[in-house]
Formats: sequence, structure tokens, C-alpha cells
Amino acid sequence: MQTKGIYTVKSGYGILFRDFFYAHGSRKDKARIHANWKLFCKKHLWNLPGPQSWKILLWKIIASSLPIGSEFAKRDMTWASSCVLCNDTSGCVETLDHLFRDCPLSSRIWAGSGLGITVGHFPNIDVRDWIVNWILYLFKLEDGLNLVIHFLVILVSLWTLRNDIRFRGNTFNTSVFYAKTRHLLNEVLQANDKANSEPLYPPGFETGDPVLSPDDDFDYQLLRAGRPFYCIGGPSSCDMVRIYVDASWKTSCLAGFGWIALGTDGDICYEGFLRGRAESPLQAEALGLKEAISWARQAGNLHIEISSDCLSLLTQWMGKQTKHHHIRNILQEITLLSSDFHCFCFSYVRRDCNLRAHALAKRAMGLH
Repeated sequence: MQTKGIYTVKSGYGILFRDFFYAHGSRKDKARIHANWKLFCKKHLWNLPGPQSWKILLWKIIASSLPIGSEFAKRDMTWASSCVLCNDTSGCVETLDHLFRDCPLSSRIWAGSGLGITVGHFPNIDVRDWIVNWILYLFKLEDGLNLVIHFLVILVSLWTLRNDIRFRGNTFNTSVFYAKTRHLLNEVLQANDKANSEPLYPPGFETGDPVLSPDDDFDYQLLRAGRPFYCIGGPSSCDMVRIYVDASWKTSCLAGFGWIALGTDGDICYEGFLRGRAESPLQAEALGLKEAISWARQAGNLHIEISSDCLSLLTQWMGKQTKHHHIRNILQEITLLSSDFHCFCFSYVRRDCNLRAHALAKRAMGLH
């Protein structure tokens, strides 16, 4: 069906084709599908909302590395291979497809989730494709981020329920299950809303709260919250130019760097972008930072604040993490460049506050 729920010949053909593909597709074609799962993990999985443990669970599902009944059966542990959710007396084997989608109990839970998911009778569609397609589809809808969080909550709750029944001897109770699910969903949604609503600088910063300086103990949380770290100089009445910088990278080692400079009135006074080469995304971020600082020095802006959304790069720059060999020399060059300024500091910004520089970095990738 289409996203609007209207059947068409095209949507029907697509369903039949998927059934036929999974039943009769060649090993090479199926390997291409596995490559699509890897691409999803690389581009989307680790950027999904929610705790890291959720992403690890999803990765294990896609990698077929969960210790479930079908894996026990391969090792002649048939006593632990049956599904504990449906409690099927015929000994239904617990597979990924069965546990997370096709089990009667799982199907009822998805149907009652409020996401509009009705599990169809398509046993040849791999549950990993089913999960990935639903996540990508929900992201396209209005309020897609919260819908994806809701989807992940149900997925995690199914796994938790299975473990509670198998290892703790618990029984399924509908009201208790949905109460726990709602509580978990509300907790994550509130945490997500709080993170998105946090100001760039913590409350009270403008009223004189101390900022970080080289002589202070490094506080990761303050840096993460957006406090500027002054390498040279300190907060004063001088007019500072704020520069947002970002980088883009491809596996072909092609990189794009973009930066924007904001004057004291908050208006953009300069936009720059450049194409180059880098061995890794982290090296691309470091090179972008170096290019932005070099531009500021050439332009005669001697009071600057550099803002980047790469927290790992900033902490390695300050020597609080072991410097990666890809960026060690670049960070040394940046330190030397910073000595030419009268007032120089850096700060961390969230990705959604750095979209303009990100767009410029993407634009630089298209240069010939």
C-alpha cells in the first residue's frame, strides 16, 4: 500500500516482488540487501534518538547476533529454542522474524502501539528490512522524530519482555506492559525535548558566570553545554567575530569545508567554503577548523570565537583525549595559528545550530 493506505497496482506488485525475491533471489542479490543494512547502520543507526543501548540492540538485530532460540537450536540446545512469548506448545522456534514481528503476542503489541502498524502475513519479508523501512518511513511523517522514538520503545520493550519471561519467570500482563512502555516513552521524549530546548549558553552566562580558561580544570559538561573556552585572552568588551565551521566527507577521501562569520550584530558578514581531501571525517573536521582560522587571520579579525559541532575534535585539541594520528599535526598547526590572535576561544554547538556551515560544506563537495 501507499503511505496514504490506498492500494495501487504498483504497491501490490512491490509486495509480490519482495515475496518472490526473498524466496528465490540469488546469493548476490541478497548480498546487496545486506549492503543496504550496512549503509543504514553507517548513515542512520548511530544518529537515531534514544539511549545508546537501544542502538546497540538494533545493530545486533540487523547483524543477527542476538542470542535467540534459533541460535540455540543450531547448537543442539533445543530446550531453549522455543518462543516464550506465545508459549506455543508445538515448540515454535524463536527467530528474529517471529520474536519481533510474527509472534501473535508481538503482533498484538504492534497493533496496540498507536503507530498504525498492522503486521501483515508476509513471512518472506525479512524483519530487518521491515524494521529499517518503518524507521525511514516514520521519519518522513509529521512529528517523525517522536514516532521513531515510539517505534524503538516498542522494539526494546519486546526484547525486555522476552528476557523477563525467559530468565526471571515473569508473566505477560497487558496493563503492566503498556504502563512500563508509556513511562519509558515519556522519559525519553522529555529528555529529548529538554536537550533540544537547552540554550546555546547555560542560564546566567551573560550575567557574569565564570567561563572556562586554560588554567581551570577542564569540565567536559560545561564545554558540551556551550561554554566558550578561552585559549588566549578572556571575556571583555572587545568586539568578537563568531565563526561557525563544519565539514563534509566521503569514503573516496573527498572533503568539503564550510564556515560562516557573524559580526557583533549577529548578522552574517562572510561565508566561505573550500574543497579538499581528508582520510577520515575527523580529519575533515580538523582541516575545516584550520581553514576557518586561517581565513580569520588573513581577514584581520583578531578577536574570534570558533564554534564546531565536533565535540571529539575540541576535546582532543585541548589534550583531554588522546590525539588521533589523523589529526595530531593539524591540531599543532591550529595551536600555532591561534597565537596570532588577541582574543581566541572555541565552543561546541549542536548540529541543528550549525546547519548553515554544514550546507556550505556540502556545497563545497560539489565543486569541480
